[in-house]
Parts: sequence; C-alpha cells; structure tokens
Amino acid sequence: MNGEYANNWLIEVAENSPVYIFVFVTQILKLWWLEITKHQMFNCHTAVLPYAQGMYAIENMAINKNINQFRQAAGVTIHYVDEGVDTGSIIRIERIVDLFRFNSIWDLRGSYPFLHQY
Repeated sequence: MNGEYANNWLIEVAENSPVYIFVFVTQILKLWWLEITKHQMFNCHTAVLPYAQGMYAIENMAINKNINQFRQAAGVTIHYVDEGVDTGSIIRIERIVDLFRFNSIWDLRGSYPFLHQY
C-alpha cells in the first residue's frame, strides 16, 4: 500500500481526473496518499470512533474484557482520513446493538458490510 508501485499508480490515476479513495485497511497510509488525492480519502473503521481508535480496534476492545467499553465501541465508523490516526471528521456511525448474537469476533467483523440489517 505504501510502496513505490502504489505511489506511481496513484499519481497516474490522479493526473487525469479527481480521485476519491475509500479504504478498509489495517495499516497507516503514508501522507502522500492524502496529498495526491487532495484529502479525498475515506476510511471504514472497524469500531465506533472515538471509543476505539487504531488498527484492530474492536479486537483490542475485546481483549480489555470491559463489557461496557466493548458495547460502546461495537460498530463501524465511516470518516475522512486526515494526518492523524482515526481522527478525521466522522461521516456516519453504525452501532451493533445485539453484538453477542455472533459466534466470534470474526463473525462480528464479517457482519460490517450488512450493518443496516442489525
């Protein structure tokens, strides 16, 4: 994601038209992503911000074994990407209300594309 190939590809794509990037990745992107896209990047974060930030956010909340914090953080946040880690302006939050209906944390994460149903 942060290598020379991706950088060259993005420069080439952005040369011809505006670029909007929607990411769902577990790594911090280099600042050139923001520069080339003119800050038109959006992230699908695997927890409710600001309650759980960073990579593997919901997994880290589960490890803490605090049920109230876990409930507060269970869901997805769509937000703008900025220079910080999960600090961009929030566009939308979807919470998972019945989070213990899932068999595992991986089943919970697998439900994210279908949140409107939960």
